[in-house]
Amino acid sequence: MGLVVKESGQDYEPIPEGTHHAVCYRIWDIGTQPGGQWEPKRQILIAWELPEIRIEVENKDLPKSISRRFTHSLHKKSALRPFLEMWRGKKFTEDELVGFNLDNVLSANCMIQIMHKDSNGKTYANITAALPLMRGYDKREPENSTLCWSLEEKTPIPEETPDWIEKLIKASEEWKAYETEVWADPEPKPGPGPDQEQEFDDDIPF
Repeated sequence: MGLVVKESGQDYEPIPEGTHHAVCYRIWDIGTQPGGQWEPKRQILIAWELPEIRIEVENKDLPKSISRRFTHSLHKKSALRPFLEMWRGKKFTEDELVGFNLDNVLSANCMIQIMHKDSNGKTYANITAALPLMRGYDKREPENSTLCWSLEEKTPIPEETPDWIEKLIKASEEWKAYETEVWADPEPKPGPGPDQEQEFDDDIPF
């Protein structure tokens, strides 16, 4: 789902620069978003937990999180395709490119690279790359609830959705169409059916 990628909120120190262990735990379809000088494009937002960097929320010790927006596409010129291929350490097959289910990415571990960018007196932590989990790191499960939500499901926005993401979704063309009950059914996407499974190498995270 260039893109401005930042850590939500600026009331605390940004995540340090460097490479960090991360666990994918939430994915939102945020619909068609303005592109500034470029044409609007359908986008997704992927969020990771950082199990080694903690924050206290309502007296609970939780991992910090960080997210990045991508265009909703696996086109060879998209940002999402090379990002996922670097993360999994393997290029997508032609069959996978026909219709890759992002549910496969939930709970996948990786090493994410973070760099800082200063803007208007604030420091933002930007995700620049994701790499396979390094040797010596044990795979972790998400500590928060997981979700992979699509506008095509035509369901209410999940209650776990932060306010700033909900605002993005409700500003999208797709959500406005949904609210006015003129949302056309999406065309079915080719891909594996309910009784078909995609096979992956054991060392590929998704």
